[in-house]
Amino acid sequence: MATPQQRIIPVMAQGIKMISMGLLNPGDKPVIWRGPMLHSVITQFLRSVEWGQLDYLIIDLPPGTGDVQLTLIQTVAVSGAVVVTTPSTVALADVRKAIEMFRQVNVEVLGVVENMSTFRCPHCGQAVDIFGHGEGSKTALAYSVPVLGEIEIDPRIRLGGDTGQPVAALGESAPAAQSLYKIARAVVARLEEVRATSGGPAVQID
Repeated sequence: MATPQQRIIPVMAQGIKMISMGLLNPGDKPVIWRGPMLHSVITQFLRSVEWGQLDYLIIDLPPGTGDVQLTLIQTVAVSGAVVVTTPSTVALADVRKAIEMFRQVNVEVLGVVENMSTFRCPHCGQAVDIFGHGEGSKTALAYSVPVLGEIEIDPRIRLGGDTGQPVAALGESAPAAQSLYKIARAVVARLEEVRATSGGPAVQID
């Protein structure tokens, strides 16, 4: 949908406005874009969407240091980057590259989040580190970057994403939502730190 001024109206879900390439390209057909085409769509999402008043603008980026990241940094003032990883040693290679890239282009790294950190057996309660544990924190420490938190492997998180009913909507007391609320508060606190020292805009990328 669009306004009479031909501005895109974002989808609203759980009180959050959202726009995605998946909405413009439904079905299984892949989007194989690079360079100028990526620059065009990112610019359109930033400038041609009727965002209205926002508390934060969060942009979910693919891993690595490709065209999307560079285009975004060149297009809009970015307050900070949240780097998300799994404990896997292979995944940490992308984390190190991402931290170095953001530093080279003078974007503050707000911190590191370790996803799929630990699985707790629903029968015995024993914690099982399926993909390892703590490697994200070690990498953050090595680069003097804050650790924003860890997200456990929990089927309820996956089910919430699949059904469009995120566990965070159940409230902070919901077991699978606690780590998400903790990380959200840590990100907001880091943004306030950055804003206090730089006076920049509150724009966050992920």
